[in-house]
Amino acid sequence: MLTDVSPCATELFDVAVEGDRRLLAYRNTISTGKNELMIVPFPLENGRYGEVELVEIRHLASCLDDVVGAFQESTDTDLMNYSNSGASHLLVHQIGNYRISVAPDLDDLQARVDWDKFVLPSNLEERMETLKDEVLYPYACGYVVAEVIDGSVSNDGFMLVYPDPGFRYFPTAHERGTGDLDEKRRLGFLGPAPLVELVKYDVVCYSIDDKENPQRALSAGFQRGIPTTRVAGGRGHLRLMLEKGTPLSRRELRGLHENQNLMIK
Repeated sequence: MLTDVSPCATELFDVAVEGDRRLLAYRNTISTGKNELMIVPFPLENGRYGEVELVEIRHLASCLDDVVGAFQESTDTDLMNYSNSGASHLLVHQIGNYRISVAPDLDDLQARVDWDKFVLPSNLEERMETLKDEVLYPYACGYVVAEVIDGSVSNDGFMLVYPDPGFRYFPTAHERGTGDLDEKRRLGFLGPAPLVELVKYDVVCYSIDDKENPQRALSAGFQRGIPTTRVAGGRGHLRLMLEKGTPLSRRELRGLHENQNLMIK
């Protein structure tokens, strides 16, 4: 999740959905007075771009609130050159308060996103270099380019439906070079291991229907048909059904942690 600002208390939600896919929900608060652009990589096999869909956060707002509320009942704290010549532009969608385009791979991210429709950050080149890092991203990726339209949102976000990569995925990595190197490793106290970059986090990751690590449970069931926007064009529909008592887990990343994405098998 590469962004120019530090959103307040970012929340990420993951749940398996119909069609052997996963739903990733992103929610936070941003107040800067200017449009803010973020790039969110996500695992995506080649040839499966047409299965990716976007969803407005409002359709699941009550369910996400229920997930968060299940943990608030306790004090438990455990836990480049971007020319588009020669290539058609990828579609730009308005999803709630966000302007969004989704690229199926890194080449299309650079060549086919209609960058003229977005306000480009000064560190876009650094972000692109980070996205090429095979340590942070050891799998094929698609990329969500998302921009807050009016510069400020509160407890808002967007959702992405994508083919299940075989693990729960939370995009928590930062740009390379934005953190501090682990002092103990730098001084050689931990042996010849490579340097570890520590970055500052304020993110909470929620896994819905986590039978392997149940910590809380949904207080009410949730059943709804949800309209979606297919990233390649057209409308879709998603049916989400969660029973009362569905197991939930939470993982918090606050303060300095190793720069990485959270993947749970």
